[in-house]
Amino acid sequence: MFPIAYREEPSTDTSIGNRVRGVQSQHLPVEISQEHGGNGKPDGTFVAPKCALLFDNLRNATWRVFGAPLYTFDMRAMDIEAVETGVIYDVLRSRLALIDMLQDYEKATKEAKSKGMAEQESQIFASRKVMMKIGKNTNVGEKYVDDFIQSFDSRMKAARRLKCLLDIIGAPEVFLVSFDEEIIDDLGDIPIPEFFALSDEEWASLLSRLRDPKLQLKETCLKLSGVVNMIRKLVGLDSCELRSFLASEIQRRAKEVLGSSNDSEAEDDDYSMPDIE
Repeated sequence: MFPIAYREEPSTDTSIGNRVRGVQSQHLPVEISQEHGGNGKPDGTFVAPKCALLFDNLRNATWRVFGAPLYTFDMRAMDIEAVETGVIYDVLRSRLALIDMLQDYEKATKEAKSKGMAEQESQIFASRKVMMKIGKNTNVGEKYVDDFIQSFDSRMKAARRLKCLLDIIGAPEVFLVSFDEEIIDDLGDIPIPEFFALSDEEWASLLSRLRDPKLQLKETCLKLSGVVNMIRKLVGLDSCELRSFLASEIQRRAKEVLGSSNDSEAEDDDYSMPDIE
């Protein structure tokens, strides 16, 4: 697979931050709501939402040194603390890049139609324009052109599926789904988001399961709303009061909404979800 170039300037880049719903890369909310609690039993005991396992990296991550310039902290501390945050950010960045690519494609399609092109011609024009843009940034050699085109088609399909899930959930925090399969090797009946390998029928079935209220995915992502913005704000930020606030706030929100690894009850009968054919 050829990587899609991602414009890595979170403090000034508005191409993704301002175009993905719910994300504004230039501004933090003036007030961060304190009503972001998880689930609770009548006796006050915290119960993590069923989907919390899908966000296991997020709830275990430490953000103190994430995205800081190399001179800011001790390198050993940065290496130790960067495991979960690095994985989370790589996944988030690649998913946002796919959304950005899709939006570029849709913009190019509209441009072509405004010039009088028919539907099919507009799609061909848009595909070529976006591929040329990606090709310039990835320096694709001539002998890899076929693989590059196949990769593009696959990524476009994944991008449309990501956009579909984003529209359903209503918050880009759904792109923070990330967990270590060696640590969590049994999710029970919890559906795992997959955007590349599935057939259209399998994707439709998965989407139905991700929308199941018992999974609490939408509710959880809405409670985490704003975390993606805060994570992107940390990239390149020197050690300062804002960095300390953002790092502690991300961890506080994650713990408040997702709990700790010990709070998950993946095999609780109350959470059982029927398989959807």
